[in-house]
Amino acid sequence: MKETLENICGKLHDNLYKNEEHVRLSLVSRILQKLGWYIWNPDEVFCEFPVAPSEDMTKIDIALFFRQNTPAVFIEIKSVGKMEANLSNIEQQLRDYNRNNTAMFSVITDGRLWRFYYSQTGGEFSSKCFKSFDILNDNINDLELFFDAFLSKNEIVDGNAEREAKKYLEQTQIERTVAEALPEALREVNKQPYPRLPEAVVQLVTSRGFQITEHEAEIIIEKLDTKKISSEKQIVDDGKNTSNKTKQKNNEIYVAGDYSYKKINSFVFRGKTYQRQPGKIKIPFKGMLIIVLTDIYKSHPDKFDECLIIKGRTRDYFSKNMDDLYSPKQIDNAGYYVETNLSANDIVKLLKDVMRLFEYKESDLKIFTY
Repeated sequence: MKETLENICGKLHDNLYKNEEHVRLSLVSRILQKLGWYIWNPDEVFCEFPVAPSEDMTKIDIALFFRQNTPAVFIEIKSVGKMEANLSNIEQQLRDYNRNNTAMFSVITDGRLWRFYYSQTGGEFSSKCFKSFDILNDNINDLELFFDAFLSKNEIVDGNAEREAKKYLEQTQIERTVAEALPEALREVNKQPYPRLPEAVVQLVTSRGFQITEHEAEIIIEKLDTKKISSEKQIVDDGKNTSNKTKQKNNEIYVAGDYSYKKINSFVFRGKTYQRQPGKIKIPFKGMLIIVLTDIYKSHPDKFDECLIIKGRTRDYFSKNMDDLYSPKQIDNAGYYVETNLSANDIVKLLKDVMRLFEYKESDLKIFTY
């Protein structure tokens, strides 16, 4: 499996998967075969499965079966790079697909990005996502374990995949709840009786229906990067006293360290605020990437070559030749190109790597999302 994933990474890097059918046949089906599914048996791996034949012609790209008439997994496939921007619409599609024939798992993938949903739990469909990963950027050994745990035929048939998914989903919900409670907890530690931050978090999370220990709270808080959260929250609270900052409601600010599927309301780089323009839905993360890199280039034009050493596991992030990159964007017409086919979290990570390279402080970039 590891060799297969490495080979797929190389093909993704070289942009060989040109359309949705390439992804389905040459990438997804290849992985399914390695995971024990008999892809040549349409009773087991059913392409273009009609989810409600008596109602309409709606079809799911791939449905996996190990029992007759009972789908185990629905897989919705998009072309490479065509998933993130339309995620909410695709999730609604899958929600509707599961109304008549509910599969245990639903998967959305463009070949590179994968999102796993436990379809049989309650709540909004987006909240059913228990695992997501990026084939190009995540650890190959971890990917091998994830695929085997949640998509191999044996693990699904034995029920192990469902049990593990429930555990992951509960942990994901707890971490999301901690992230939502953290701004309030940061305020509580400054009030009598002055609780410790983990204690305040435990109280708030418990009030929202989840049980968590202080030790578990400490681990999640550390994962969420509390110092960054605290500094950003202070800026929001103090914003009314600054002349160049638009007043914002607290519920418009998402202060956790995960930027997946969030929208930028404003960001600050080296003291300059970039605010979402009236009538605009958001500031694109790709737009922020170019703005910040342009600022850095203008400050260090003679040293910007150093960015060329920043590389991913299987691809370059910067180049002077646009053909080296999958989705290049030129920086300030200076002959340097940056890869823009990146997730929001990847963009923030890349900017932090560049900032460290030029000895900027991490606090020089502050992002406010909603």
